[in-house]
Amino acid sequence: MKLAPWTLAAALLTAAALPIIHARSERPGPGQMAPEISAPTWFNHLGQSPDLASLRGQAVLIDFWATWCGPCVAAWPHIQELHETYGPDGLVVLGLSREDEETVAKFVDENGYTARIAAGSSSGDIWGVKGIPDTILIDPSGEIVFRGHPTELSDSLVAKTVKKAKKPDPRAALAIAIADVSAPALAPAVAAAASGDLAKAFKLAEASLEGPDAEAAAAVKKAVEGHVELVLSQAQAMAQRKDVRAALDAFRLVEKSVAGTSLAATAAERREAVENDPATAKELEAAEAFEKLLRKTARLSSSKAVDALREFASEFEGTRASRIARMRAVALGRN
Repeated sequence: MKLAPWTLAAALLTAAALPIIHARSERPGPGQMAPEISAPTWFNHLGQSPDLASLRGQAVLIDFWATWCGPCVAAWPHIQELHETYGPDGLVVLGLSREDEETVAKFVDENGYTARIAAGSSSGDIWGVKGIPDTILIDPSGEIVFRGHPTELSDSLVAKTVKKAKKPDPRAALAIAIADVSAPALAPAVAAAASGDLAKAFKLAEASLEGPDAEAAAAVKKAVEGHVELVLSQAQAMAQRKDVRAALDAFRLVEKSVAGTSLAATAAERREAVENDPATAKELEAAEAFEKLLRKTARLSSSKAVDALREFASEFEGTRASRIARMRAVALGRN
């Protein structure tokens, strides 16, 4: 996909003084190891809350931003494109906002962004964020290779960094670390859960429920059940935001991971509810058509691409893809 060039207007916006955001004296930069990040609420994410330790081996792009920040909002169409272009090759985009869940959810929904975006994050304190947008690129070893305004981050540096990254494994969303289970007999179950093999973990735990390690087995079984419910609820949230393709993929991933257990029926029931929703077929049709459109617009001039995006948005009015097309038409029209 051809990435949209930055506009002069977006660059000029950075000249304005930005608010101080709980700055610290430390400000990790290129050549240093990246400190951790955290957030209580994530959108477009499956599994336990992401952290940099679990993402080691992949390239990570962190963007500290807010909905009230003009330059931040102007940067996000391009950040989303970086996610779409390099995500399959190993780039993980994490957008961190301090704002509340409702505010961030509205922004994500209205713009149709699919990168992982967080609400309520205080990681800016640890990172010494002094103003936003503040964008950081981290290589697969955990070292910072860029920090600055997103308009200053070259696509070539992103591509170079991603070349060293491992491709994402969807099963990572199923991995769960189960602590405080010291019974040696349950070690294989704990290891299976950590690898994302939830069916194996569940079956091993069930097999030990009547033995001397019943308490530890019950803890493992409960942890697996809780994690399955977490991922299913995240998939359901995607469906509610009309990202039905991602939702169905997530439901199927869970079904496969718990095949042969009592948990599989629950996953299948949730998936079928989404599949049988009358709106799903239209969303899937629009999503598929939008992918074809993006390949087409990558070869068109900006003005023709804008016209094509607007025409698509009208044809598929009311769908998530339509919202994204309108957003991209506006962003491309500014260039």
